[in-house]
Amino acid sequence: MSLFELFGKNNKKNIGTIEKDNHNETARPIAKILFRFIISVIIIITIEVLIISFADKFFFFINMVLLFYLIISYLYKIKPNIRDMGVAGFIDHPTKITDDINRFLFVLMIIIAPGKFLSKSIVVFVKLFI
Repeated sequence: MSLFELFGKNNKKNIGTIEKDNHNETARPIAKILFRFIISVIIIITIEVLIISFADKFFFFINMVLLFYLIISYLYKIKPNIRDMGVAGFIDHPTKITDDINRFLFVLMIIIAPGKFLSKSIVVFVKLFI
């Protein structure tokens, strides 16, 4: 962040949002739900095996962090404003701080995406039987 960004043209409309996900999903075929659930379970089992084999002393702590990550990724939707991410999307605009915020939200969205896939797949599968 440069000093010029504090005095540049910064419009609050240009900043992306972090909001609660309302989970309005369209009906999916059961085969797709089952496939996503199986892939999610395989990924989670792989993560658990890696935790047990490499960090068994911190098993409880790492699982709590993983659970927190899955809950946060399920509950929140991150939407950066991709129209205001700097010059050509990756070059820092010297007089705007909003492009820095939107790039941060974009990176956060990428970090949250695998957890959103895992958590939504599991929740949608469980909702089939409730």
